Amino acid sequence: VDPVARYPQPDGANPAQVLGYLGPITSQQVKKQNLPTTGFSGEDLVGQAGLEAQYNSALEGTPGRNVISVNNAGQQLGTVKTTAPKSGDDLVTSINARLQGDVQSVLANTIAKARQEGNPRATTGAALVMTTTGRIVAMASAPSYNPAVWNGGISQTEYKRLIGQADSEPILNRVTQGQYAPGSTFKVTSTAAAVKAGYSLDSTYSCPATYRIGGRSFANDGEPNLGPISLHQALVISCDTVFYELANQIYLTDHRKDDVVTSPKAPIQEMQKMELGWGFGKAPGVDLPEQSGGSIPTREWLYYLWKGNAHTGQDWCKYGRANGSYVQQIEFQDCHYGNVWEPGEAAIAAIGQGYVAVTPLQLANAYAALANGGKLYSPRIGEAIVSPTGQVVQKIRPRLIRRLPVAGSTLAYIRNALADVTTGSGTAAGAFSGFPRSKVCVAGKTGTAEVFNSSVTSVFASFAPCYN
Repeated sequence: VDPVARYPQPDGANPAQVLGYLGPITSQQVKKQNLPTTGFSGEDLVGQAGLEAQYNSALEGTPGRNVISVNNAGQQLGTVKTTAPKSGDDLVTSINARLQGDVQSVLANTIAKARQEGNPRATTGAALVMTTTGRIVAMASAPSYNPAVWNGGISQTEYKRLIGQADSEPILNRVTQGQYAPGSTFKVTSTAAAVKAGYSLDSTYSCPATYRIGGRSFANDGEPNLGPISLHQALVISCDTVFYELANQIYLTDHRKDDVVTSPKAPIQEMQKMELGWGFGKAPGVDLPEQSGGSIPTREWLYYLWKGNAHTGQDWCKYGRANGSYVQQIEFQDCHYGNVWEPGEAAIAAIGQGYVAVTPLQLANAYAALANGGKLYSPRIGEAIVSPTGQVVQKIRPRLIRRLPVAGSTLAYIRNALADVTTGSGTAAGAFSGFPRSKVCVAGKTGTAEVFNSSVTSVFASFAPCYN
């Protein structure tokens, strides 16, 4: 008799990567969980990923047992002791099945549309919906799969499909594990950093076609020269050069003597302090075992990157060439100067590119904090653990991590700007053409990020209604 997990899909909801899966318990898991070496068999299933693994101790019951006596001929003489099996508890989640199904459908259709429009590398995506108090109500990662493939043991072919690059690793939860350049969605943190550094919300800032830093030109997307504009308008139309200049000006007064990083104890840059304060650079602590922290290029981060890739001579110094290919030239430069925090790196980090990488969950969590007035939560999918008789054993609540290091007036200013992104001259106005804004006002920020030798990543972070 084999135990079988059942995976119904109400309203088309199939959060496979969120649910995780069951598999036979391994000797490593017995050791890690400090379980007795007896009492488990090869057929006993335990959570191996997702919610199944996160809440395994509550979900798994206790097997029943019959202890019998036998004589030396193997004949059963009778029952010595009987222990009745005990059912495990149930986990109630905050996932809304209908919304989950809708989000999966929209995500799949969007990817299909991108491919139809001539983007064959558009094969993956992530989407999630959460409340401003840290409750996750929908989480979709594409491509997905049917978790029933684990029942009865998975075939080698199917396993390779789940983890293989050829099918874009369906087992990967891109919401919590996918690390992407956030692009201009990151400008909310740069705005907050600029205000904290003394730049006024009431001033105007130049938005030229290009801005030169250290002999190199950094271009505005499309290279429009829009003259002096407010920070409000800079967010609405997503002017890159405004943020290049702000980042460079802050860089010039930010512990310059520590720009040649020779120790991991070098101080964190001012803009990166703000980014870390919004929850980036560290896993958000969601109740899933699979989650990434992304990367924020602090001086400490730069030191370890350089130490690991250049100082050992294994990568940059081995393969870098002064007059080689583009990549070889970069490796040569990184070998010799990779521990120097450059103004250009500060500039591109301010628009969410370069070495900046975030997960979709981190980004959504930051925008939830922006929307709720500054409370950054550790998100939760589990809502309660309930006994087989229906009694609530434990209520599960999102934990408050901290308050954003941003004044309430600054957050309100950013929220007002983002409310205009989906209308008028805003960068999302086209996408929201025909949307019933009179019924639901959506505030948001678009982001497009290019990574060398990779696909362009398109991002949208938002909250609604705009002022509630």
